[in-house]
Amino acid sequence: MAIRIVRLGAQPLTAVMDALSHSDVVLDARAMRLDWSRGDWGLIATRTPRAVVLCLDADVASGHDHAHGDGAHARAIGTLRDVGSAGLNVIVTTTITRSNARSAMGIAAELTRARVAAWSLSLAQAEDAAAAVRLPSLGVAMPHVLRGADAAGRTGIEVCLRGFPRCVLGPYARWAIATAAEAHGVPCDDCTARRGCPGLAPSHRERFGARELRHLDVAPAEARSPTRDALRATLLALDDEAPARTSAD
Repeated sequence: MAIRIVRLGAQPLTAVMDALSHSDVVLDARAMRLDWSRGDWGLIATRTPRAVVLCLDADVASGHDHAHGDGAHARAIGTLRDVGSAGLNVIVTTTITRSNARSAMGIAAELTRARVAAWSLSLAQAEDAAAAVRLPSLGVAMPHVLRGADAAGRTGIEVCLRGFPRCVLGPYARWAIATAAEAHGVPCDDCTARRGCPGLAPSHRERFGARELRHLDVAPAEARSPTRDALRATLLALDDEAPARTSAD
């Protein structure tokens, strides 16, 4: 049965409880605009959703609120702790940009304290030159990202790395989720790992070039387990589902 995504916004708890009458439901709370109590989340836990997805893009309020609005960080941290206290399976997503890459270790520490199940880190994308200012230099960002990913992974958090070229991940390429894409350009055209690798988006190449990439002689194996396969399915469902079709409003 397909995973059903319910994207939380300002809908009342009763509407969400009704949506949870379906099986295999994931609650996407990344754009939630209400402050629910710990008891509310406890009530939701009685319906056993597959997971609750939250967003944390910085370890301090100034960084997260810059992207999501005043008070968003406090709301995210409070919700993270309440959802975890209710015994729900929590997945946290972080989009790595030029401004927040150095927050990865701090975010990892916060997620470890909250005992989340999984953390998905994605490389920011840009549709045009104006948005390209958000893109991080991989040479600068990746040491911070990989240290954070390693710290989280060592505590038992399932880590997924998305949108990063495999060649910049080193041994952590096992945590990358293969894509349907195939990397192109220099040095990707001759790389053994190009199939399933996102490579670099044109906007990123235009801004930084491809000097940070290298050819791989052997394609790294993706870590697989029932838990990771379930996580992968959830993340892909979040990508594929349209909010208008899956909202509980």
